[in-house]
Order: sequence, then C-alpha cells, then structure tokens
Amino acid sequence: GEVPTEIGDLIHLEELRLNNNDFRGTLPAEISNLNGLDSLNVANNYFEGEFPPEWTSMAGLLELDISSNELKGKIPIFIDGMKNLRSLNMAHNDFSSSIPSELGSLYKL
Repeated sequence: GEVPTEIGDLIHLEELRLNNNDFRGTLPAEISNLNGLDSLNVANNYFEGEFPPEWTSMAGLLELDISSNELKGKIPIFIDGMKNLRSLNMAHNDFSSSIPSELGSLYKL
C-alpha cells in the first residue's frame, strides 16, 4: 500500500521507521511537516518517483535512509536545509545525476 498523506499530521514524532515493508507510490511530501523528526528511514520499499523537494527543509533531521527503493531523477541538493545530517544512505535507487557538490558542505556527514 501507500503511506497516507495524513502522516504529516504527526507533528511531535521524532523518529519514523517505515523500512522493510511493501510500501509503494511516491514519498509523501507531507513528511516535511514533521519538524521534530530526527531520524527517517524509508529503506527497502518500492517508493518511486523523485525525492520530494519539500524534504530538504527538514533542518533538524540527523539521519536519512532512502536506500533500496525505485527513486528516479536528480539527487536533491540538501544544502538548503538538511545541515545537521550525520548519516545519509541513498544506495540502490535509479538516480540519474551526479552527486551534487553541495553535499560537500554538509560537514556533519
């Protein structure tokens, strides 16, 4: 199934682990409403489409794992907002671009 857009209403959530399920569809842009989120793991699903640009505004996010999905398009430029990332896993997707040089500015990675 798909992750419902109402997930964005869980504004006090600090950790969201949706990994190792059979979720399909696109990654919900509404997850960017979760301002207190420290850790987000959506690995090992069947998410497709592009990385939601809204997610780059999640300034408090420390860990992001979007590996082993069917994401396509350009690798997003995180420099706009994800400055606190300590861990990032984007492996095993179908991204079509090079790694953006802006990732080098994320000194906590």
